[in-house]
Amino acid sequence: MKVELNLISKEKALEISKVLENGIPSINRVLIASPKNSKNRTTSGGIILPDNAKENIPRKGVIIQSGIIEEDNWKSLLKVGNIVTYGIYAGKEVEPENLSTIDYPDLEFTVLSINEIIYIELNK
Repeated sequence: MKVELNLISKEKALEISKVLENGIPSINRVLIASPKNSKNRTTSGGIILPDNAKENIPRKGVIIQSGIIEEDNWKSLLKVGNIVTYGIYAGKEVEPENLSTIDYPDLEFTVLSINEIIYIELNK
């Protein structure tokens, strides 16, 4: 079952990153933006999913910023605009200070440790 997640584009991720440049995540962490959990999640075919089916939806977000990455094998993968999949209880939701200047009310921001990332999709 493919679910439409309405992730932001790489260009929007870069735009948000510039607005939030007065702070960065700590070492080996990334800041991601993902759509807020809306009540009406639908599949690509237009089927509305009930609340109990939403547990099986993968959690994905777009990297907005990354802290200093100490592990060499991660440095080239954790770039602004790449899409990451993470576990249901992973990360810590945050509200960046300049959030009021961003016109994206349907986004939530989460800081993830690189150990919490399950899968990375390169967004070219």
